Amino acid sequence: LSFATCQVQPTNNSTVLVLKRIRHPRCHLLLLSPEKRLNLTNVSDRYTIDQMAASRALSVSERVQRSIEAALPTETDLSAARTRHVLVCELLHNEEWIDSTFLSGSYARHTATRKMNDVDVFALVRPGLFADVESARRRVFTFLQKNQANIGCRTVQDQEHSVGLFWGGGPSIDVVLAKQYGEGYEIPNKQGRWIATFPKQAKEAATAANDARGGLLIPLIKLLKRWNEVVAPKRSSKKPLKSYHLEVMCYSVNQGEFNRQENNLGRLLVLLQHLAHAVANTELTAPGPGGKRFHEYFESVENQWTWLAVKELIRAGCEHVKLAAEAESARNSECAHAELCLFLGTLY
Repeated sequence: LSFATCQVQPTNNSTVLVLKRIRHPRCHLLLLSPEKRLNLTNVSDRYTIDQMAASRALSVSERVQRSIEAALPTETDLSAARTRHVLVCELLHNEEWIDSTFLSGSYARHTATRKMNDVDVFALVRPGLFADVESARRRVFTFLQKNQANIGCRTVQDQEHSVGLFWGGGPSIDVVLAKQYGEGYEIPNKQGRWIATFPKQAKEAATAANDARGGLLIPLIKLLKRWNEVVAPKRSSKKPLKSYHLEVMCYSVNQGEFNRQENNLGRLLVLLQHLAHAVANTELTAPGPGGKRFHEYFESVENQWTWLAVKELIRAGCEHVKLAAEAESARNSECAHAELCLFLGTLY
């Protein structure tokens, strides 16, 4: 690696590449701080080393753009999602007890990422039709199970807030039975309660935030959601942040500062700096009146992350992106590539 001073240290079971802390003679940047040990027998570390070398063939802007594109759902998944939700909605529209249907969740907000798991379809029932949760859940499950062959569905599964339809691969369709509730809807859960939810306000909030930032926010949200899914949870089996919590925090990034940036690297840095502060907001709720407080999952006993640990993780990411931006400004693309490899890992 021409852009780093390194030593190769053989050990009993592996070879370790030690990248020492150095200052680049031109831009006086800390390339790797204080020391980065890459195990050549470790798959992710080998990938990092390979990517550091391969990334030099492209500019930093090109690599960042490729990382964003790699976070997007595949055309195969999008095509399957479109076909399946159309089939399901047409099936539901033929039932007299269904008033209307609409799409919800990350697919509807255009924030779904690669390996898209599901598409939420809300099925709004006619007013006054179901008084209790059990009869509502039983009605929709029985109906979908009876008609699964008509839409090519292999499995119908009763879930916490929905009925899942599975085709044996690609995105599933989650049918969420709902009834009107003030400005939002109520959906039934397995505990026999109606739960308030506000999917339309959620979509409006995402659209407004993205439009105010020139349509450039959602692509970076997708990148950070993939980072949260793939790169960040190295020390734990769980993601550091709930995907929707991460998404909603991004909506409030400073509009003026974000829009002043000339490229995605600058916008990514502004977004990470914002998130490092936003994650400390213990009162942040989902869009809509009476939305659920996000910090509740940090307070649960089964959660493996604290918000302070997540804050430190994001701050470490900020440092990598900041050094990358400074290196790129000093026309030292090799340093910038190295820092972004360390932050984005296999996504870069």
